[in-house]
Amino acid sequence: MMKNKSLLLFCFTCLISIIACRKAWLPNPKAANDRAIFDAVWNAVDQRYTYFDLKGIDWDSVYQVYVQHIPVDGNGDEKALFKVLSDMLYVLQDGHVNLESPFDISRNWSWYLDRPQNFNYEIIERNYLRDSFQITGPFINRTFGNAGYIYYGSFQQGFTEQELGYLMQAMETTKGLILDLRDNGGGSLERAQRLASCFTDIETPAIQWQYKGSPARHDFTTPVIESIKPKTGARYTKPLILLINRSTYSASSFMTAYLKAMPHVIIMGDTTGGGGGVPWMQELPNGWICRFSSTRCKTLAGEEIETGISPHVRINQTPADILAGKDPILDAAIERIHAQ
Repeated sequence: MMKNKSLLLFCFTCLISIIACRKAWLPNPKAANDRAIFDAVWNAVDQRYTYFDLKGIDWDSVYQVYVQHIPVDGNGDEKALFKVLSDMLYVLQDGHVNLESPFDISRNWSWYLDRPQNFNYEIIERNYLRDSFQITGPFINRTFGNAGYIYYGSFQQGFTEQELGYLMQAMETTKGLILDLRDNGGGSLERAQRLASCFTDIETPAIQWQYKGSPARHDFTTPVIESIKPKTGARYTKPLILLINRSTYSASSFMTAYLKAMPHVIIMGDTTGGGGGVPWMQELPNGWICRFSSTRCKTLAGEEIETGISPHVRINQTPADILAGKDPILDAAIERIHAQ
């Protein structure tokens, strides 16, 4: 099952929402030439993308750099067009930016590729979980003495209120709980909100949203505060330790931001991968799909979700740890709870 999960498969789960919404690839009788398609991509991003300022991107200059590779009239090779558009979109340095064609999906995974992975599920399974765990819906869970442990691999995986209630009750006798979101590439933001609501007894203001007020590049709405409200039924409000790595992305970064607003939560590991903008999907004149961030969001303390939420305690898993079959991030969390 999970032991066969690879990082490549994790990354493709980030693209499921694109594929699910894809239309059949039929010839478009009104297909425009390459220049019109290029302009459609540039204009859509210009009017709706939300992180130019944060990333210091001069989008007008980007146009001048890449338009020179596009024929003024007519069409060239479609794969050459795809490469030019992909290279232009790569400048945004955004994991929520993709171009989808019948033959490829462009992506930018630079937000995690050059960082330590800090997670190896096989080590967790063989040396920590072994055969002493339960599978409750999508949640892998067990206790290590008086420390509870829950691993949740993807917010693409749904769960029921009954499953959440069982987890909260199962961990009721522990001194503290470890929630492991490492390698969780995101999915449903609504599920992140529901899960976060299990860990507070009071309404907790956590993040602020902004949307485009108009197509003008720097026009944004007044920030809107989002709070996490406690769920009904069983909740867990004892000390909580959240484990994250650079492949904790999108909805998982939001989950990290929600929990960071709660005083009983300690976050360990590496900075999350980010993914703070809700994606907008734009169909191009030739039927391809362009996807990019269309909102911006940060914590009330001013931390940008797009660039990642930092841990309270930074710990890395070294190559020597991997050879020894150890997870020092999980070890530190267990030790912290046992020491309370």
